[in-house]
Amino acid sequence: MGKERVTVIDIAHAAGVSKSTVSLVLQASPLVNEVTRAKVNAVIRDLGYVYNRGAANLRQSNSKSKIIGIVVNDLTNSFFAELAVGVDIVVQSAGYVQFLANTAESVDRQREVIASMREHGISGLILSPARGTDAADLKPLVASGIPVVNVVRQVAGAKVSSLVSDNHAGMRRCPSSGRPWSSPHRFPRRLSRYGCFQ
Repeated sequence: MGKERVTVIDIAHAAGVSKSTVSLVLQASPLVNEVTRAKVNAVIRDLGYVYNRGAANLRQSNSKSKIIGIVVNDLTNSFFAELAVGVDIVVQSAGYVQFLANTAESVDRQREVIASMREHGISGLILSPARGTDAADLKPLVASGIPVVNVVRQVAGAKVSSLVSDNHAGMRRCPSSGRPWSSPHRFPRRLSRYGCFQ
């Protein structure tokens, strides 16, 4: 019997990193630090892994899904729990499903879950950025055409839509419309109604 093909999972186990991190290295993403990149590339060489670019391109061409990613910085905050419920109601009615992840204010964790969501072909992302998120973290999403809406916090320099607190008015607003929303359950409907994902 011939030798079994080396997989991304094999590389992840050998390098002591996540599958998403290996994928980022294979995609030459700038989001991976040089130490981790070097370690993963060393394992790739040692295991004799060959990147099947044809298969990767095929996956990308068929990657459009009915999945909306929602990544929050603190799921223990009741606001985000209510937000997730509200988003779920809206996406279900539109025939989509929600892919929810919590980063616990970790930028590294945020990068990993977003990479994983991209592998699953998300159609859009609602993100409450972890502290320290840089515009470069969102650049691959923007470049790939995935609609992104930041909530609660903005990321300086990121070319994405944002919905943030208006402490003076006590409301939130969708930048495309300027219309207010007053609760987490109403917020997701504002996203779809006012074109934040169009």
